[in-house]
Amino acid sequence: MAALVAISFFNISYMRLLLCLCFLILIIPTRMISQQYLSKLLEFDEQPNSSRILQIGDDFLISSINLIGDERGTTLLTINEDFNVNKRSDFINVFATRDSPVKISNEYFMYCKDLINEGEKKLITLDSNLDSLSSVSVTSLYPDGEITSATKINNQVIGMVWDRYECSESCAEMNFKVFTTNGDVTNEFNHDKQEIYLFSFEVDTTSNQKLIVGSNSIGNDGNAHVMLLDIEGNLIWKHKSNDKQSRGNVPVWTEELSNGNIVYTDKVDRPNNFQLDLARYPNKLVWLSPNEDSLMHIMHEKPTNGRIEYNGLQKGRHGDYFFVYGYTEDGGFDDQYGQIRKFSNDGVLIWSRKYQHKGRETEYHSIRDIIELDNGDLVTLGISNFSKIWMMRINENGCFGENDCGEINIYTNTKDISPLKASKVSPNPTNDILNISVDDTKMVRGITVTSTEGKLLDEYLYIKSISLLGLDAGVYFVTIHFGDGTSEVHQVIKQ
Repeated sequence: MAALVAISFFNISYMRLLLCLCFLILIIPTRMISQQYLSKLLEFDEQPNSSRILQIGDDFLISSINLIGDERGTTLLTINEDFNVNKRSDFINVFATRDSPVKISNEYFMYCKDLINEGEKKLITLDSNLDSLSSVSVTSLYPDGEITSATKINNQVIGMVWDRYECSESCAEMNFKVFTTNGDVTNEFNHDKQEIYLFSFEVDTTSNQKLIVGSNSIGNDGNAHVMLLDIEGNLIWKHKSNDKQSRGNVPVWTEELSNGNIVYTDKVDRPNNFQLDLARYPNKLVWLSPNEDSLMHIMHEKPTNGRIEYNGLQKGRHGDYFFVYGYTEDGGFDDQYGQIRKFSNDGVLIWSRKYQHKGRETEYHSIRDIIELDNGDLVTLGISNFSKIWMMRINENGCFGENDCGEINIYTNTKDISPLKASKVSPNPTNDILNISVDDTKMVRGITVTSTEGKLLDEYLYIKSISLLGLDAGVYFVTIHFGDGTSEVHQVIKQ
């Protein structure tokens, strides 16, 4: 009897083991597919201007302003994890803000301009299937008003319009409307009435339910402006950049970091930059405290025939870091890349990557929006040559499944092609000494060691070896910073 019980118990255990193995066999491929890194161009009949990406479970929602047949309008697409289109919804003669739709609970809200009824603005409510639930029409003060941005706060939608009107010169102001999810306007306020065009770009929400607004005055004496408002429209403070921007209408993107500080983008106008052999309009990141105190700034230089343009900022979900994204030119329009840079909150560059889709190396590439997933992967939204919507899934190091990759990533359907690195580190893993060698063609500016959360742990001038003895066992990033402004990141395991 005891033997029979033992055999029965063995058979039951064996069956359970088989069931577990079968379950794993079914699950593991699914997990592998969900972790697939890829770059893909979406076929599109019209010239897309993709601008917004949201996550919906395992799928994604993207928004693009483009032609729909012979008409202008906004297109929403739901995309699965393999970047295939599940559904397309077109809104003809409707222009949505670049950061619409806004998601609240299971509904989506687009703040739009009706192109037929001049001057009329709309808040369109959609269900989770992107089917229209309602449309509420409102007006701003002036018919020439352009919708520029939208955000959410306390389960309400904030829409912003740039209102332009005639005065002794040319005037503009920002008109804000606060909507409930039923489309009712609960508050309206205006700001920055001026004798110049002060073009507003973005309204964003802080962790303590305040509004950050980025704008730029247009004219020969332009400056970047950042305002902090409360939900009632009261001005808490207004910051004005010290740098002149004669071109005007330069986007000013803002973001509140995880430590409460605010970072914004600016451009510096230096007419005599030809004497320095540098581009005339270098980009700049500026840090402000929650009380508007200026903390620091970083200038991003390019050679005379180069260019960098930023399309936005995004703070990290899993640590004290943030992303800057857009595009860069390394010698003209035919040498353009989408670009992402990852910084720690205190301005240390963690990595910088440039991207092109395989077969489109001579075309325009630009990254318009990014989202960070729960596991740290990034999904990006962009355009290629103004004719294709371009999406990528990359890992937390900006690579296509590679833990250690160079600055330029050109993706094919089979592998990630990266140039040979100018630097090497060994041994890896190590329990103490890490040897560093650099190609003779490169000049080293410094070496930094950071944690996976982006915290700066050590920094050195160029030396042939560094010690990791004082660090706990784990994964670290060792970045070699070169004199030409580029860098190479090595992921190092400390035993």
